[in-house]
Amino acid sequence: MLNNEDIQKLSAVLATKEDLKDFYTKSDMDERFGSLQTAIDGLAKLVTDFRNEHVIIHKRLKF
Repeated sequence: MLNNEDIQKLSAVLATKEDLKDFYTKSDMDERFGSLQTAIDGLAKLVTDFRNEHVIIHKRLKF
């Protein structure tokens, strides 16, 4: 169970509503999320392509 001392320690390191007030707006976050999602999609395509090439090479070498 948390006591008052623990709560004070946590409040020193966690952000409050006031701390986040000047943070990014929803549209900024949507834009950032969109670019992150695009980057992850690109990475997933590279992994899929690599896996497909690996399967083809494996079949050609008949392991």
